[in-house]
Amino acid sequence: MNELNRKAFTLAEILLTLTIVGIISSMTIPALLNRVSDTELITRWRKVFAEISNATTIIQTNYAEIDFTSDVTMRASYENVMQFIKKDLWRNISGVKYIWYENNNRQGWDSSVASVSSAILPSGSFIYFFTYGDSGQGFCTSGTLTGICGYIFVDVNGIKPPNMFGKDFFWAWIVKKNEAYVVYPFGSNGDGSQCTSNSGTWNTSWGCSARALSANGI
Repeated sequence: MNELNRKAFTLAEILLTLTIVGIISSMTIPALLNRVSDTELITRWRKVFAEISNATTIIQTNYAEIDFTSDVTMRASYENVMQFIKKDLWRNISGVKYIWYENNNRQGWDSSVASVSSAILPSGSFIYFFTYGDSGQGFCTSGTLTGICGYIFVDVNGIKPPNMFGKDFFWAWIVKKNEAYVVYPFGSNGDGSQCTSNSGTWNTSWGCSARALSANGI
């Protein structure tokens, strides 16, 4: 074929192609990056949940009981088998506003008021200890699940955003079942918690903790 008869792209065609590519990228790349971020946060939650579950089992094996007298003694029980790089009250460790799950109005819970024993893990995750012993409701008997002793909040990436229930902020029940401690994510075993987009309250945000541990995550 004669080299002179070969056609090349015109400048206009190249510019049009680049424009189309740019438009498609602007629509797809942010969504892709957000999905990658969500996946990373869910992976962190799964690791911390496994760490808490393992620690709970070890406490029972080595010490027989978790001390649910107060949030301070509960934290001390877990400190026996877990490494904390810092201990303080939640308002000093976190103190940020956590948005209800995918709430369009950015409404949520201001954690700066929470004076509960907390800690920072070597991974950078924050954990908050709550026991029903503090509320006078009795040990391992209160709540919507049988045998609830307390629960643990987890912020998997510290004060970094999104600071949202079901995205980087999760919850786990500590339950005594058949004389053994078991860890359940909120939103499981009929605890009444749900995971609803544009959530406006606790109950429709808590349940995202179980959903994130499912096979497909959120």
